[in-house]
Amino acid sequence: MVEPTPALLLAASVILLGAVVQGSVGFGVAMVAAPYMMWVLPETVPATLIILGGSMAVTTLVREWRHVDVHDLVVALLGRLPGIAVGTWLLLVAGTQALGVLVGGIVAVAAALQWWKITITRSTPNVAAAGFLSGIAATVSGVGGPPLAMVLAGEAGPRVRATLASFFALGAALSLASLTLTGQVTGTQVAYAAALFPAMLLGALLARPLARYMDSGRTRAAILLLAGISGVVLTTSSLLGA
Repeated sequence: MVEPTPALLLAASVILLGAVVQGSVGFGVAMVAAPYMMWVLPETVPATLIILGGSMAVTTLVREWRHVDVHDLVVALLGRLPGIAVGTWLLLVAGTQALGVLVGGIVAVAAALQWWKITITRSTPNVAAAGFLSGIAATVSGVGGPPLAMVLAGEAGPRVRATLASFFALGAALSLASLTLTGQVTGTQVAYAAALFPAMLLGALLARPLARYMDSGRTRAAILLLAGISGVVLTTSSLLGA
């Protein structure tokens, strides 16, 4: 049982915002929440975010599963498998300070890539490479969306959201299995995921009516800027041992 502390209430607010973002554009819950969770509730990273991100993906699939690109999904998952192994190894050897640097760096880079709307040609090798990078990033920090999102950016919105959601849902299960086998999923992390699940679900429900605001440039830019700054601050403070 998780006590309803101010830190938990703030975490719920951050998760809700991230869920609205992910429900609108296909990913974002972990990118928005990871820096805060690493600062205030480091014991929850990464399993809590992986559980919530995977659960959020399922809510998207319920609506848009017909639009999944099966070929891209399979290729991305095949790429993700070795990425999960690398990410699991990094977590085994990284201390708290190094983990802060990894999480902060991943969030900052992910926000920058989305800010500049960088896209990569969609091809089988690129989808596999994106899956590999996503496997590393998602297993370490829960933030696995940007690599694959950049490759799929030229596709129709429903196809992007559905393919990303299926990749996140299945990928989260694979990452959690790897982390569980290496003793890196705790009861505390699962309890926090359960406590924050209602906030995630509310964000998922709000995503559709708020989508037109999320698609406006200012809101998207503000969220990316906030995530990027948070990632940089987390990286810097971790490097300084703060």
